[in-house]
Amino acid sequence: LAFSRLPEKELIALAKNLAIRDADLSVYQWKDWLDPKGQQALIRALFDAGWAYVDEQQKIDWFSLNHIGRIILGLESPSPRPLKAENFRVLPNLCVFAGADLPVEKLIPLFRYCRIKRIDRIFEFQLDRKAMNEMPSRTSGGRELLNLLKELEPLPSGIRSLLEEKPEIDGVLRIQACSAIVKPENPAMLSTIRNHSKLKGYIDPGGPPGYLLVKSKSNPANFIKRCRDYGFKVKPL
Repeated sequence: LAFSRLPEKELIALAKNLAIRDADLSVYQWKDWLDPKGQQALIRALFDAGWAYVDEQQKIDWFSLNHIGRIILGLESPSPRPLKAENFRVLPNLCVFAGADLPVEKLIPLFRYCRIKRIDRIFEFQLDRKAMNEMPSRTSGGRELLNLLKELEPLPSGIRSLLEEKPEIDGVLRIQACSAIVKPENPAMLSTIRNHSKLKGYIDPGGPPGYLLVKSKSNPANFIKRCRDYGFKVKPL
């Protein structure tokens, strides 16, 4: 503040002699923001943000700025920005690595259906069937992830086997849409559908022996689509 009150003419001459370029030489304005109130506000902001500190040497307090503080006040050039993290790869151990700078629509399914192992410039995810089944979804989580990872083909066999979600019981479902009655080809298939986490909500607890009955409040077309999404073959009765 005292420095800013020196004669403007001499200050401008000093700046030119020191070859200070691109400096605001309107020194008459300096005192307006360097008054005691302005100083206190500036120093308080620097301390609150953690950009300044005081170091005592020989019983004298020395005011210092850290690296970020010097950058914020324009006293030092900022470090170069880090390279974009756009890595995207899978490993046979069911791990997926995705850079933080990938498009958000590519990252969302990974956060939604996978277990998060590490958050950094490169995210690390673990493909896990339980995690996919625990997440409510109108579509198949495995199918959505499989579509996402298509650009990384050929995928490790373990990943493809996990995400394809093929039913363990082979057979054909015969459905008569008008009555919403479902005829599984065998008892094992009937039991699998009745207990499937994504399909059992459509099924009425009753129904004729050997058949499944879609709830009256459910849309049979949605049930058919879900069955096909999870790998079941569907044919009309």
